[in-house]
Amino acid sequence: MNSLSSIFEKQSYLIKKIIDYHKSSDKKKIYINSISYFCSFAETPGYALQVFWLDKIKGISLLFKTFLKEIISMKNYLSCRLINKKSLNKRYKKIVITWASEKNFTKSKYIDSYFNIDSAKLKNSLWIVIFGGKDIPKKIPKNVILIYFEKKILNYPKLFLEIINNIIKNFLRPNTLINNFSGSHYLSLRVNSIIDEVLHNNIKLVIMPYEAQPFQSLAIRTIKNFSKQIIIKGYLHSYPAFASHIIKKKDSPNYLIVNSQDQKENLIRNLNWKKKDVIIKKSSRFIKNKKDKIEPGFIYFPIDIKSIDNVIKNIEILFSKLKNVNPYSLKIKTHPIGRKLRNNKLLEKKLKKILNNDKNSKNVNKINFSIFIGGTGAIIEALERNIDVYHITEDPVFDSFTSYLWPNIINKKIGNNLY
Repeated sequence: MNSLSSIFEKQSYLIKKIIDYHKSSDKKKIYINSISYFCSFAETPGYALQVFWLDKIKGISLLFKTFLKEIISMKNYLSCRLINKKSLNKRYKKIVITWASEKNFTKSKYIDSYFNIDSAKLKNSLWIVIFGGKDIPKKIPKNVILIYFEKKILNYPKLFLEIINNIIKNFLRPNTLINNFSGSHYLSLRVNSIIDEVLHNNIKLVIMPYEAQPFQSLAIRTIKNFSKQIIIKGYLHSYPAFASHIIKKKDSPNYLIVNSQDQKENLIRNLNWKKKDVIIKKSSRFIKNKKDKIEPGFIYFPIDIKSIDNVIKNIEILFSKLKNVNPYSLKIKTHPIGRKLRNNKLLEKKLKKILNNDKNSKNVNKINFSIFIGGTGAIIEALERNIDVYHITEDPVFDSFTSYLWPNIINKKIGNNLY
């Protein structure tokens, strides 16, 4: 059974386990690794470990799967280029660590998606940008440096050699060996090498769209070790129902910026943050009239779909219960990062087939709701825009907004994975 009270009990149990894990790691001085990235919305080793704590049999197979994926992902980070490296020659007072693609560069400007700002408008700032696009921009602002990982076919032989060298060097150090078999490890090293290079005593502020990813945690540790005077702020651009990845730890930012009082209360009550260290600011990511704002009348996809059958089953259950509205008029909104993934494309195809089966579109009320699938922080934004929400969870423990963690959200169970 997935009652909201039993879901909360499991969420509380995981929070305690993660806090204890971080404390133990700090005492043992364990190097930051992919298994310490306890996200609830993607299949990482940290997610798999949480599953293992709840279900040993299911967790073992998932741990193996995620570690294998991490090893393969190493090839994506073995060939690295720094674009616009001359920007490192100047000493800046502010550093921004962020992600971008081609769409963020127009003419000679860089417009950041998370902070919704032109890099030139933030005075005396260096932007360290992990570039995920294919085509490097021809013109890059003077205060922007790109970290570009080349996806080469030749990376497979290089990956094989890296694995062999790693085994030879760390055969007697299993923790280091396992940690180094990770794409996130190589990403962390590349970013951290730049952080080391740009750190100086005049830096006042470091800010980042914060996800507690391993490379961010390592960067924060390096900055704190260099100087306690540098203020580190993390902006929570996305806030899932069970935000296990942002539990306060040694390598967290000094301050977190959130967009609502509910988010702040959740951090303080459940995730070990102090009131003075959480700042509320209006969202810079979803400004008024922006084309990607949350609206009624849509089915919103997460980054990745785990179970197509689960989603289809609950869509059909929900449609059968909706009265005086025409659910077949709903439109599909895929996640920009995951729209090319196999499961996402298959689900989109099946949903379109269902939506095209419009049997009754007359004498119905206007739709003021949207349907959200899986783990997503967009539900918060929808509720703040006074949009009713139906939520199809893929794993209720990780996806559900329980009123125990979110006292201002009224959540009613409709079906086994439907709220």
